[in-house]
Amino acid sequence: MGAQRPIIIGCLIFLVSQFWLKGSALNHSTSYEKERQLESLSLEDILLHLAQYCDKFGDSVLFFRCNEEIEETINTPAKIVKPPGVTFMGKIEKNRFVYDYQLIRKEREIREQRILVEENGTKRNDPDAPLKLKRTPYHHLIAGPIGLFSQYWQQFYDYRIEGADRVHGERAVIIEVTPKPNQEIENLYGKAWVRKSDFSVLKIEYNQKSMNDYEEIRALAEKSKLVPDITIITEFAFEKNGIRFPSRCSISESYAKIDRPEFKYNKSKLTVTYSNYQFFTVETEVVIKRSQAQPEKLNGLDVLLMEFPLPEIEPGTYVFRLAAEDKSNHLTAETSKEFKLIK
Repeated sequence: MGAQRPIIIGCLIFLVSQFWLKGSALNHSTSYEKERQLESLSLEDILLHLAQYCDKFGDSVLFFRCNEEIEETINTPAKIVKPPGVTFMGKIEKNRFVYDYQLIRKEREIREQRILVEENGTKRNDPDAPLKLKRTPYHHLIAGPIGLFSQYWQQFYDYRIEGADRVHGERAVIIEVTPKPNQEIENLYGKAWVRKSDFSVLKIEYNQKSMNDYEEIRALAEKSKLVPDITIITEFAFEKNGIRFPSRCSISESYAKIDRPEFKYNKSKLTVTYSNYQFFTVETEVVIKRSQAQPEKLNGLDVLLMEFPLPEIEPGTYVFRLAAEDKSNHLTAETSKEFKLIK
């Protein structure tokens, strides 16, 4: 019996390895077939799936916080870049801010809130802090895909498949988005990298001409015989429940000479990095029997005054809802109150 044991174990390993290889091959085959099906989808099919992805976002209740680290560089005057080196005359201003960023989205309304925790290496604790940016403000990065691909906004744009690429190791199709002729759009538009496996948006590169103040910037640059070259890129590397969240945003502002485009003036650069996402769902349920407390009158209804501990939650702004039901008269009452929890 002892001599047969290695043979039995060897057979078991062989069988397990065979099952693993078959399972791996099956998964690869399934993934390959899915990719082939996606390759055959028309632009209309892709836009339909993108609208469904935006609907998922639109119907979701979001409540999260994360670290928001901002690095801003401003060259005054602009840095002159010319082959083969760099010439610079002036000063460089660099700023670094770290915020505790919180976003609450409910009933299609987005509310952002920030606590400044660090400014240029100095610890801070400034609640309800504004963005301390001098040149390139931004907001609601998470809603970028909605303004391009939701069912409502699709009626205002023309779409074109530009090609394929990989983002964060994921296969993606590149879709170019431009306003329809004679259509004025206030949203930013440009190119989007759409993941083939689930039609979520991995990256957006916005067209500088979609900026609200682009014509003013262009006219001002033209007086100095320059052409603006502004790049705005948002990446969505974090995923939760089928929705992707911003991981990085970069905005670079440069100007090239009209007659000598190889000469470029770098004016500013902004990099925003998001990390340490925390997602919250706060639900508090209180069950108290009528015999445990004496009722009091409130607006003609019998109510119970009670005390109870809150769940362990992080500091922030929350909405607490209390519902009461009078079993005898079948009356219900509901109230809600917003409060801030500070530790």
